[in-house]
Amino acid sequence: MNELQFKELIDRYLDRTASADDLDQLNKLEQLFPAPDRDTLAGEQEKHKFLKARIYRNISAQIQPRKYFRWLAPAIVAAALIVVLLMPTVKKFSHKSNDIIFRQVSTSSGKIREIRLSDGTNVILNAGSTLSYPAQFNDSIREVKLVGQAFFKVKHNDTQPFLVHAGALTTRVLGTSFDVYAYPESRDVRITLATGRIHVSEHKTKLGTLIPNQQLVFNKEKNIAQMMVVNSADYTGWRTGQQAFKQARLDEVALYLNKWYGLNIAFNNKALKSYKITTRFTSDMPVKQVLDIIAASSCAQYTIHDHTVVFRGQGCRINTETINAKPNTM
Repeated sequence: MNELQFKELIDRYLDRTASADDLDQLNKLEQLFPAPDRDTLAGEQEKHKFLKARIYRNISAQIQPRKYFRWLAPAIVAAALIVVLLMPTVKKFSHKSNDIIFRQVSTSSGKIREIRLSDGTNVILNAGSTLSYPAQFNDSIREVKLVGQAFFKVKHNDTQPFLVHAGALTTRVLGTSFDVYAYPESRDVRITLATGRIHVSEHKTKLGTLIPNQQLVFNKEKNIAQMMVVNSADYTGWRTGQQAFKQARLDEVALYLNKWYGLNIAFNNKALKSYKITTRFTSDMPVKQVLDIIAASSCAQYTIHDHTVVFRGQGCRINTETINAKPNTM
C-alpha cells in the first residue's frame, strides 16, 4: 500500500464510506500500535504529541532494517494516529470463549448508508438507524443486531444461517432479501419479505414463516403478531427515495419526519395521532410540501417553531386516499 492509498483509506473512514475490508486494515493498525492510557495525560495537545511519538517509535523500529520501506513511515504514522484516536465504533464483546470484534454503524437524519458484510451480504441502512455486526462471522452462524430500519440482501449459505435481532424479534434466513422496520419509538416491528423465505420468532416462540410479498407486523404494546399480504415494493422503496404510506397512523408518519428531516412532531390530541392516511413522498421533497400533504390528508393544521411541528385537528370524518399538496392555512 502506497502513501496515496493510505490517504484515500483515511478519507473513506472520515467520510463514513469505508468498506469492511478498509475497517479491517484500520483495526489491524490500531492493534499494532495501541494507545496509552489517555487519562494519565494532561491536555488534548499533550495526548496527541505523546501518542504520535509512541507510534512513530514503534513503526521506526519495525521498518529501520528495511530501508526500502522507510518512505512509508510518515503516511503510516498519520494513518495510525487517526485510527487510534477515531475508532469509537469498534467494540469488543465476549462471545463464548473467544473475543469477537463487533462494528457499529449509525446513520443520521436524512442519510442512507450501504454496508457490505464479510460474508458478502449487503445491508442498506435507513436514516436514524444503527447496525451492529462482527468484523468476521464465525463458522456456524451469522448474527447482526438492528435498531431502526434496514434492507438485507443476504448471501446464501445452507450451512450458516443469518440472524437479524431487532428488539424482541429474530429473523432467521439462509439467503434472501427482506426489510426490517424496528425503530424503538414505533409501536410495531415490521418484517417485509421481498424474495426467498424467512422465519420470524419472538425470543423462542415462532411467529411465522414468510414468503415473498408477505409482511409480519408485531405490536409491541399488545405483544401480538399479524401476517398480511402486501406489495413489498411499497415498504422497500425508501432505498431509492420513495416513501409510501398505506393507511398508516400519523404517529408513524411523524417518525418518518423525525428520521428524515430531523423534526420533532407533536399532536394536540390522541385522535389525530392515531388517524390513518395513505400518501407517498420522495426524499427530495421540501419539508413544507411534505407537511402540507400530511395536513391536507388529515384535515389538520400545523405550526412550526424551530424544529418542532405541532399538528392540530380532529382528523377528517372519512379517511382520505392519496391527496396532492394544498397550501397550509395557519
